[in-house]
Amino acid sequence: MAEVVEDVLKLALIVAVFYFALAAYARWRRPTWAGVVQKRRFLVVLLLVLVVVAIKIGEDVVNRESGVFDEVVLRFIHAWAPASLDGLFNAVTGTGSVKVILPMLAIGVTALLMAKKRFEAQLLAFSLASAVGVTYILKAIIGRARPTLWDTDWYWGSSFPSGHTLTTAAVATAAAICVARLWTGARNLAMLTAIAWIAAVGFSRLVLGVHWPTDVLAAVCIGAFLPLAMVMVHASRHASPGPAVEGSAGTGQPGHFERKSMHRRALTVGVVALLVTGAVIGALHAAGKAEVGGVLGVGPLIADINLALELLLVLGLTWGMVLARSGNIEAHRVNQTVWVLVNGALVLFIMGSAMLSFKIPTLKALTNIGNAITVLHAIFGVLTVAGGTWLVLQMNDVLPASWHVRWWKGLMRATLVGYWAVALLGIATYYYWYAA
Repeated sequence: MAEVVEDVLKLALIVAVFYFALAAYARWRRPTWAGVVQKRRFLVVLLLVLVVVAIKIGEDVVNRESGVFDEVVLRFIHAWAPASLDGLFNAVTGTGSVKVILPMLAIGVTALLMAKKRFEAQLLAFSLASAVGVTYILKAIIGRARPTLWDTDWYWGSSFPSGHTLTTAAVATAAAICVARLWTGARNLAMLTAIAWIAAVGFSRLVLGVHWPTDVLAAVCIGAFLPLAMVMVHASRHASPGPAVEGSAGTGQPGHFERKSMHRRALTVGVVALLVTGAVIGALHAAGKAEVGGVLGVGPLIADINLALELLLVLGLTWGMVLARSGNIEAHRVNQTVWVLVNGALVLFIMGSAMLSFKIPTLKALTNIGNAITVLHAIFGVLTVAGGTWLVLQMNDVLPASWHVRWWKGLMRATLVGYWAVALLGIATYYYWYAA
């Protein structure tokens, strides 16, 4: 369970980093993209999640790390799905076959072209063609063997990814998008229908025992990604830059583009700091140096580095408060963004995994001062990271204006106090874990 939580946290951080990097690049190099990324932030995040999850599943499949999960899930489904329903699931799986989808899609594309709905017709055609192409390529490259846990019908090709599921996910998603664009009132129904169809075809492949669960999961991610990516590309190609809003002459107040430039600079520097921190920590682990004796002589090197950065971090955030009070808001923004994102890297790559491995068997164990301090450190850490991250997202205009907290000054002061509390508890935790 701890490994699953750690993997989810890492994937979430990767998605966040790519989103901020993309947003910063769009504002810096592609002003017309910036509005699209801001307006369609949910779609951008969804696309990143689909890509990252698909890559992670593919990596596990290639490295043969998903075998236990796949077999346990498949045997569980086989044990609970009655054989009398095989005919029904064969019919369901047939709806995801190209032989069934192609004629229906041809009719739909023809009708859309006759109605002069060119983009919708292109979306449906592209989704099916790209789904078939991607399926063939991945099956040929990966060449994963199909399950042989029980007697099943024969299907062409290797197991990864599930072609029926991938094709269904692509076409169903594209069809739902078309319905939402043409009949807004039917958007929710179209979305639910698409999800139900994808889930039914994917589940049928598992009940019939012709695919591993990871084949189906990856297929859903890839299939949904294809039409959604086309929608994003279409939106970016037809985007226009917003009107320039200049600063007031002689007032010293930054204009619209000046503020955007400041935000880009802060986010870019912060993301670079996060990546560098993560790369250093990863390099130490890869080189086998993370657990060697540290500089202080009582704990491992990685714990010493974490403690030093934690102290440096809280001093840096305090310096940021001084910058704000002196009126140097831009330097304050960059400073706070950098340190909050560096702290995020420390939590994810060092403290998070350490806390997940820490177990409290009973509440009575909290009477031990070392255990109590460790738990307090974790609680204060979670609250402080949440507050600091929210403030950074707000001050850099990543969050929509409706999400901005009006009492941000109070939150900023409370968060700084929280960072100091976490640093002091971190020193105490280090002492009880290694020195005591």
